[in-house]
Amino acid sequence: MKSAVSILILFIPLAASSSEYVYKAITLDIPSCEVVGGGIANMPPYNSLLFRGKDWYMIFNDVKFTKNCLTTSEKRDKTISCDEQNRIKMLDKVSADNSKITQVFFASLHGDKITRQEFNRYILYSSAGLDKYSIAILVEKETGKTTEIEGKFSDEHLKWLRLEPL
Repeated sequence: MKSAVSILILFIPLAASSSEYVYKAITLDIPSCEVVGGGIANMPPYNSLLFRGKDWYMIFNDVKFTKNCLTTSEKRDKTISCDEQNRIKMLDKVSADNSKITQVFFASLHGDKITRQEFNRYILYSSAGLDKYSIAILVEKETGKTTEIEGKFSDEHLKWLRLEPL
């Protein structure tokens, strides 16, 4: 019992100063001083992960995209595909059109520019701005699985995602 307590005492300081966080397969490098709170819902695997700082917060989840997609698809006579393998093609189209669908997915205003960044394993679509509610959608190239990042954050905060460049 005494050795278990010693191991825990050694582990706690290491964990407290750690700035690496993982949501499913996505790794984030957040400076330890930036995070003042957070939480996990429905673990494991995490359905939702929250990070909060002084003037920002980010929620990672993988449910809202599908819900929004199915709702939009029903209203538009199933003209958009919600299948995982078609998500990159669909997001490329709607973000280029800057349509009502784009506003639904990104909680954006008409005329907001959606940024598309391509990485080795992911494509990141984001509508992020200072002092406004922002949404980014991360799509895994191989599977088409989506992760939504929502909250009050800017493009600078998205740089915490450890995404491998092309």
